[in-house]
This record gives sequence, C-alpha cells and structure tokens, in this order.
Amino acid sequence: MAGPTPRDARTSRFERLLGWAEVLPPTCFIILGVGVSEVLTAAGVAASSWAFHGRVATDFLVTGAVASGVVSSAVLTLLVSVLSRLRGVERSLAEQRRSASEAQLRWARIVEHSDWGLAVSEAASGKLELVSPALAKLHGEPVEGLMGRTLPDLFEARERAAALARLDAARTGTSQRFETVQVRRDGSTFPAQVDVALIRTAGGPAELVVNVQDLGERKRLETQLTVADRLASLGMLAAGVAHEINNPLAYILSNLRFASETLRAASESLSPCQRTELADAIDEAIQGAARVRDVVRDLKSYSRPTTDVGPVDVQRAVETSVRMVWNDLRLRARLVREYGSIPQVDAKEAQLGQVVLNLLGNAIQATPEGRADQHEVRLTLRTAADGRAVIEVRDTGAGIPAEVLPKIFEPFYTTKPAGVGTGLGLYVCQNIVRSLGGEIAVESEVGRGTTVRVLLPAAPERSAAATEAPEASSTAPVRKARVLVIDDEPVIALVIQRTLPHHEVVGVTRAEDALARLLKGERFDIIICDLMMPEMTGMQFHAELDRAAPAEARRVIFISGATSTDRVQEFYQRAQNPHLDKPFDGSALRRLVDGLLC
Repeated sequence: MAGPTPRDARTSRFERLLGWAEVLPPTCFIILGVGVSEVLTAAGVAASSWAFHGRVATDFLVTGAVASGVVSSAVLTLLVSVLSRLRGVERSLAEQRRSASEAQLRWARIVEHSDWGLAVSEAASGKLELVSPALAKLHGEPVEGLMGRTLPDLFEARERAAALARLDAARTGTSQRFETVQVRRDGSTFPAQVDVALIRTAGGPAELVVNVQDLGERKRLETQLTVADRLASLGMLAAGVAHEINNPLAYILSNLRFASETLRAASESLSPCQRTELADAIDEAIQGAARVRDVVRDLKSYSRPTTDVGPVDVQRAVETSVRMVWNDLRLRARLVREYGSIPQVDAKEAQLGQVVLNLLGNAIQATPEGRADQHEVRLTLRTAADGRAVIEVRDTGAGIPAEVLPKIFEPFYTTKPAGVGTGLGLYVCQNIVRSLGGEIAVESEVGRGTTVRVLLPAAPERSAAATEAPEASSTAPVRKARVLVIDDEPVIALVIQRTLPHHEVVGVTRAEDALARLLKGERFDIIICDLMMPEMTGMQFHAELDRAAPAEARRVIFISGATSTDRVQEFYQRAQNPHLDKPFDGSALRRLVDGLLC
C-alpha cells in the first residue's frame, strides 16, 4: 500500500495542531467552519474531515498553516482576513454578553431597592423561585423564608379560592389584576393589589411574574376622604337645618314676646298669682326658644365658609365651641374657666371656633367617661407679655407619649381606635393658626395630661366710628309708614305687623308679585324682604328693582334665616342695604325702620 503523499502528511500535521483546543461559541464555529473551509478547499485541503471542536488562537493557526506548507502566501492573506473577522465577531459577542450581564445586574439592583413586591414562580406548581426584598418585607419575613413556598400560601384563607381562580386564568396567558387580602408571617393581614402575567422562555418552563402592592395606605386615605366628604355634607345639612329652624323660630319668639307684653298691659282681670304664673310660663318659653336660636346661630357660624377676616371676640368664639361640646364634656370632666383680658384677633370666627372645638374634642377623648369629679378641662384666655392673644386648653387625661409628640401634627396620624378620630384635628388646627400668623404648641406627660397653647396676633385697634353701627336718633319723629313684607312664610308678615303696630304692613309671599306691584307704581316707605325664597330670591328681586326703580331699592331691609355664604356676604357689601338674621329681635327691627324713615 502506497504511503501518504506530501500533501496528505502536511494536512495531517495541521489537523493535529487544531485538535486540542476548547469549544468555540456557536456563531464563531459557523463563521470559522464556512470561511476557513472555503480557503482550505481552494488550497486542496479536505476541510470536511476536520473536527471543529477547539478554540484556535489566530497566531497558532497561522503558524501551523505556514509550518505545514499547505497554503500559499496569497491564500494565507485570505486566511488572515477571515480570522480577523472571526476575532471581531468574538469581541462583539463578548461585548453583547457583558452588556446583557450589566443590564441584568441593573435590573437586579432596581428590583432590590424598589418598593415593588415582585416574585417569579413556576407556572404549573406556583413554587416561588425569585422574591424581591420588598415582597419579603410586606410579608414580614426574610427572602429565604419565602423561597420554596407557593403563591397560594401568600393569600388569606378566605381569599385563597378566588386567588387560585385568578392564577389559573393567568396560566392561560391572560394577565390578571385583582384586589385581595394577603397574610403575613405573624398572621396579620393587609389589603393588596396583585398583578400576574405568564412568561415563556425558549427551552425553559413557563413562569408567572407577580407584582404585589400594599393598599393599606390607600385604603386609609379613601376612608379619610369619605370622612371629609361626610363632614362637608354635615356642614351643608347644618346650614339647611338652620334655615328651616330659623323661620318658625322667628315667629315663635316674636309671638311669645307679643303675648308677654300684652299680658303685662292687660292683666286687670287676672289675680296676681295668675299673672305671675302666666308671665313665668311665657318667659320660660322665650328662654327656651332663645336657647334654640343660639344653637342654630352656632351651627351657622361653624358651617359658614366665609372668606371674611375681621376682628373676632375670642371669648365669644370660645363659648360657642364650649356650648357645642358641653353634653360630652360634662360627663368626663369639670370645666374650669380662667378668662382674663384678651384682645380681639383678625380671623374668621368659624375657623377660630373650629380650632377651639377640635382642642376641646381632644381633651374630652383623653379623659375617661363617668369620672367627671376626678378630671378637669381648664380653659384659659389671657394676653401674653408681647400683646398676643393666648388660648390655652389643659386637660388631666391620659397624656401623649414623648415618642408620639413629634407626629401629632401630621395629617391622618391618630392614636385613637378606628372610627373615633380622623387624624386631621391637630393638622387642621395648625394650618388655621399659621394662616392667622400665630403659633400652636403642645406640652404633655403620660398620666398627667396635655396642654395646648395657641398664640395669635392682636387685631389692630379701630376707631369706634368704624366698628359701631349708627343708631337712629331717639328724638327723631317717626311717621306712620307703609311697609311691604316679602317672605314665603306668611306668618312672618303677621309677626312684623305685631312688631310694627303703628305702621301699615302689607304681606306678599312671592317676590315676583311684589315686583309687579312696585313696577305698576304702588309705593311703600319700607320694603322688608326675605333673602332666600323658592322662585325669585331676594337678591334677584333687588337687582330687578334697582334697574327699574333705584330709589325704591334703597328702601329694602333684608331678613334671612340661611347661612351667610361668601355669595351672600358679597351681595350685602355691594347692595349696602341693612339686614337682619332670623330670628330677629323686634327692637332691632324697629330701630332699622325708624332709621330709614328719619
């Protein structure tokens, strides 16, 4: 048998040089297999017989080719070009692998430091394979504690069946988002929003990606917003109730006063004992009705969203708030008043009352019910050394722990049981006090009680002419006049007729009818008009009358049982007509009428 030819021997030596290296990456293998095969085939080398399973260093390959003598210099140049391309491809692949590794590392860091409760589980079994630190924190255990558990283990027992149905739907490729309840390691639960999606990787098993968000804070905010909405509705209800109560209260009080005056004037037929008894009964009824009037006035003041800021009598605002909480306060503590000299402050009376009301409410809730003889709430009003007004509310209740004190002015922060507090009381107080240029401070000791101190700048002194309304001269002659009363409550006209017995009083229940009579030429010396009526309001009536007969419009006195809103206050300022709130005092109405007639 003939021996190997020189070419076969050279080929054999070259093959042996290639046989020991590592496995090339698939892409490099293809390029090397095609490019070098073409080169060596052109040189007459049987490249198909090679075992391309080793990494070939370029210098080593070229050296082997030259040593074997199987290629010419021209072919060698081509081979070097191909191998240079191979090196570029390998560098590109290495760069891609490095970039992919860096991207994976970035995502790993983002997941590790984010608040996303992320997890990856086997789709079929639900076994957790990857867990983010945020998810472990939500469940109150380390990452290792969750690894190996299944997705259904994260849900509260009562929610598990519904959650399993959602997971089954996600396994079909339909992404899921649902609200549920998850359970922590210690058995406590939290509301959560869960997003689940199916992912598939080439050659790998299907997996579920899960994102869990704690809805606890959002649920708390929703509850607080609901409470705030109810409070707003309560304010509207208070205003409506005040209007509905004030109308009948106006004629109840007026008729009682009329009865009292009539009884004293015509009591000859009654025995002294009967006169005294009837007078006492009427006086008691007047006092009761006046008490209802004060309650309604307090409600109106508290619910009025006025933007007017002016001098406020601090003691009056404080006493209004005391009356509103008195029933609760007297069951828990003695009220001690220490009222000294205190300046007026520039504020909105309703807002100042709200501050005191919130502080009194906190003091009441800090003291236990049924031990009024053992606890006290002390209200102090005084003037500080720098001239500011000081309002101080001190209780002998439970007190506030030192670690809690820095948080008490935060919105929605509360230590009270669910349903007792909104966590907004002190936050609102602080905002109101700061808006008035003041300060609020809290001192407390557990077991001894709490003191809240409010300091407000004193209002600048105003001249008496700017603060006191002019009164009609008592010596000015008063002539008999025609008085038109416009009110949808017919009884109001009768009440005013009794209040103004020396004048001719005409009652009309619709503003449209009154306007028509005036535009036809009928003249009245005084027009008393209700502000809020169902069809044409007093404001609309005045606008129409002012266009047609400005002189008549200046003779209008407005009366109203409704809350003075910003719109109403703006109207009063623009119209410059006198006005009275229902229930009005008869003497106040007579002074206004006499003043316009003078």
